[in-house]
Amino acid sequence: MLVSTLLFPVGPHEPRVYWVRRAVVVVVLVVVLIVLIELFSGGSSKPKAKDKANPHVTTSTSAPATTSSSAPATTQVTACDPSTLKLTLSTDSDSYKSGQAAKLIGVFSNPATTACTLSVAPSQEIWTIKSGPPTVWTTHGCTSSKAPKQATIKAGGIKQVSIIWNGFRSAVSGCGNGPVATAGEYTLHATLDGVTASKAAIFHVTS
Repeated sequence: MLVSTLLFPVGPHEPRVYWVRRAVVVVVLVVVLIVLIELFSGGSSKPKAKDKANPHVTTSTSAPATTSSSAPATTQVTACDPSTLKLTLSTDSDSYKSGQAAKLIGVFSNPATTACTLSVAPSQEIWTIKSGPPTVWTTHGCTSSKAPKQATIKAGGIKQVSIIWNGFRSAVSGCGNGPVATAGEYTLHATLDGVTASKAAIFHVTS
């Protein structure tokens, strides 16, 4: 009788209504059963490691994060080799009036395939102006209080340095001024930071 009633429900409603009710009851029972199983089985999970110094503090057992080793390495630029650099001399004009100041220019070029650092030290810059063989003016032996400056020359790049000549001859002794340079043809020579220009620059002084 009970089996017949379960399989073939009898009542004022259609059989489908009773089947839906039974299905809802079954689903509720299954959900309650799953919740009970989770509650009773939760205590069996692996506990976190205890801190030895403080047993009430738990420490994480997860693997430590790894640091990336793919950071690009910095390239160190080495000092320029004077034997590889080239030095070209020039002036800011081909002709000057007697007593007129002239800008003397030196251009370093780096033909190497790598960059290098040049120490631009005034104490290591020797500029010389000649009229024929005799020296008219020079910085040789004259000290400078200016600190050296570091300059990086790129591969295939250039670096320009300059100095002003006041248009006077050097004093016979010391680094003072002598008489004004007279009209004539003059040549500029230089050895800068260990690099000697292979060719002099020519300019003229007029009266």
